[in-house]
Amino acid sequence: MVTVTFGSAGVRSLTCRWCCGSGVSTTVDVVVPVVDSVRYMFDCPLHNVVEPELQRDPAHNGPACWIRGVRATAQVRLWHPLNLTFATDGIVVRAETSGDYWNIADWQGMEAVRVPHDYAGDLTWPSDPIICQAEGNINDSVQRRDYTARLRYKVPWGMNQWIDMTEQSGCRLYVVLASPRAPQEIPWPQVLDISCQVTWGSDTETEAMDEIWDNFYNYAGGLYDVGRYKNGILVAGSGIYF
Repeated sequence: MVTVTFGSAGVRSLTCRWCCGSGVSTTVDVVVPVVDSVRYMFDCPLHNVVEPELQRDPAHNGPACWIRGVRATAQVRLWHPLNLTFATDGIVVRAETSGDYWNIADWQGMEAVRVPHDYAGDLTWPSDPIICQAEGNINDSVQRRDYTARLRYKVPWGMNQWIDMTEQSGCRLYVVLASPRAPQEIPWPQVLDISCQVTWGSDTETEAMDEIWDNFYNYAGGLYDVGRYKNGILVAGSGIYF
């Protein structure tokens, strides 16, 4: 028995010859799968963002929201229009991010730990889930990040080399200080767009609130009232009004 490995997609011709015989030829259709879906795990639910957050068909690219300092985890499934003719076990997936001028998380090299998962089902797609866990923890302060994720895979018992799959642009990540509470325990992404931008870099609730009030006072168009007349009498007090 001879084992043959392939490093790229395409139709390959294999010929088995013996002594002076003509041999027997066959063709092999080599496929490179794409990402079918990515479901973020242990993240905070968002309003109108369904699971899986990233999906091939129908196309969907939803943001993720994690609490600061957690270990980000994702569940990846692979797909190809052609079914396999034999089981491919131990596929390993790796994610790399780019396009952001800071790390979207304190990930070493912005990669994901590769956790092998046996794909030995009925040989049809999508594959069984492959769990990917970040090497480091999410940032320890409030962030809002846009980035591009490039996913690769390898088969350790084959060539054991990384092969490019899907590149997903327009990904967004929110980092919050704690689990969202009422009345926004399931926050709208539009609210996080503003709040995470305003409180960017805050690592305590006090600091975040100071940033919110500072933004409200300086940029929201309101006036800060330290003393105002009511019925001809100066009333001491403070507040913001419009």
